[in-house]
This record gives sequence, C-alpha cells and structure tokens, in this order.
Amino acid sequence: MQESTGGLPGPEQLLSVTLDRLDRAVVVIVDGEVDSLTVPRLRAAVDTALVEAGDRAVVVDLTEVTFLGTKGLKALVEAHEAARPSTPLRVVVDHTRPVIRPLQLTGLDRTLSLYDYREQALAADAPDLPG
Repeated sequence: MQESTGGLPGPEQLLSVTLDRLDRAVVVIVDGEVDSLTVPRLRAAVDTALVEAGDRAVVVDLTEVTFLGTKGLKALVEAHEAARPSTPLRVVVDHTRPVIRPLQLTGLDRTLSLYDYREQALAADAPDLPG
C-alpha cells in the first residue's frame, strides 16, 4: 500500500469504485468522497463502463458517496456528454445523501437522469430523458 504525504489518507482510502456487469447495464458503484484527489478513479471507472456497455445503460450509483465536489460534478457532466443515445447514463442519488444538494445547486438535477434507487435505474426504458 502506498503511503500518503502529510498524514492524509490516500485516494484508495477515500473512495472505492467497483463495476458490476449485468445483462441490462454496467453499474458503477461509488463509495466515499469524490473530490479532486479521487475523481480520476471515478472517471476511469465510468469511461470503462461506457466502453463496455455497448447498447446497455450505464448506471452510476452514488448512494454511498459522502462528499461530491466540483470535480465530481464535472466528471458526471463529461460522462453524460460522452454517453451515446444507445448507452444512456443513469445516476442513482438517494435524496437524503449529500450528493443531491450540489446537483440541485448547479442545475444538474435537470440535466442528468436521476433515480432514487438502483432498481429504478435498471428498470428504466432507454433512452432516458430528464424530468
């Protein structure tokens, strides 16, 4: 394990990102803090999911995220723009989590396809349209 400088935890301790490959979608499960230090891990996982998904949806599950900084918001916008019509991007956000507030403040809740539960995002018909 790599040591971090200044007694601060390393990115691997702040954010866990895993891919779950299902028949209907590739799910990116994010757990922890998404900030400038950890966002490269999120970007890499979402990029991989978009490539692997083909005509399946990509679901980004943020229900276990404890902090979503501006770099994380930017990564979601970039993923939304990179998604093809045949590969909808769906974002799972529990309204009691600290993720929904930054999305609302930036207006991204009106741009991204948001869902309260992973099951809703998996069951949604493609293509997704916000609102």
